[in-house]
Amino acid sequence: MRPEEMRPEEPMALMELDLTGNEITDKGALALSFVLQSNPKLNGLVLAHNKITDEGALALLSSIAYTTEPEATEKQRGQPKKDTGPILQQHNTELKELTITGNLLSEQMKLLMQETLLERDDLILQVLDAPLF
Repeated sequence: MRPEEMRPEEPMALMELDLTGNEITDKGALALSFVLQSNPKLNGLVLAHNKITDEGALALLSSIAYTTEPEATEKQRGQPKKDTGPILQQHNTELKELTITGNLLSEQMKLLMQETLLERDDLILQVLDAPLF
């Protein structure tokens, strides 16, 4: 068999990624935001029980949101504009599920993620931590 016969016609794409409990920090979340932008076929990302704070969550949000203005939600609530980083332009349109429970997110960030991603009716977002019984 010749080498060209062994190659698949289309490169394989990563479809789901589960990084639960890998001690991922904001720096890792930022790197993952670039992965989301460059891998539009990823449709499931689980980042539960890591060390991601609001900063890392915002980086992830910028990769999956439809919005073009990061301050849009604050404007709607009548709050002053915050410096939240660059304008959101690129986003992963195939991501269908994002789980980010068990991280170090403030209640405000959880709410911001939920409100910002309301336009993504095709996306299941799990940010709220279930109580441990």
